[in-house]
Amino acid sequence: MGYAITLVNISQISRERDVFMQWPPLKRSILAAIFVVAACISWSRPSTADPVIFDTFGPEASYDINYRYGVDGSSVFQAFHFIPTESAALVGITVALGRTSSLTTRTEFKLYEGTTTTLGSLLETFIVTNTVPAGISPGMAVTFRSFRHPILRTGRHYWLSYSEPNPADGSSSLWFFNDQSISGTRLTSVLPAAGAWMPAFRVLGLKRR
Repeated sequence: MGYAITLVNISQISRERDVFMQWPPLKRSILAAIFVVAACISWSRPSTADPVIFDTFGPEASYDINYRYGVDGSSVFQAFHFIPTESAALVGITVALGRTSSLTTRTEFKLYEGTTTTLGSLLETFIVTNTVPAGISPGMAVTFRSFRHPILRTGRHYWLSYSEPNPADGSSSLWFFNDQSISGTRLTSVLPAAGAWMPAFRVLGLKRR
């Protein structure tokens, strides 16, 4: 609501060109900056009409707190295959995240477009601040936003991988299983693509109008 009011006010001011041009240069520059920020917010801000283009969470973002995957350090990764249900620009991703101890402070996610068995081309990297309460359970649903907004197309193959940006330190980043009996394909730093239980994650898109 606040963003819409701001844009309307800016539009009205712009039409009153004579008044606007009489303002000091600094004030005009600030107004222009506000317009740019508002336009960016209108792009990145999720709308109730924006589609969820992939989802393994249960109702109200539920997931299985008793089972999880774990990675420790930058030399290992686990990746999970998905196909979007609709074509859309990526807005953000929500994952069921955890950590075994407070030594873990960051978790790295990467999005690839590839095949059913290979990661393929890297589309975007996300360094996520991991401040989830430490312990093997219960974790927390954490959302991170896309800055590149790659177009994800239905029928194509994508992988969401996770690792850590730092060397191994004995503390692991955790990714909890879904509780909807959804299985899929997993690829790791030491194992080829094979069937596995999917972790809980949600991919949010934005249809360009």
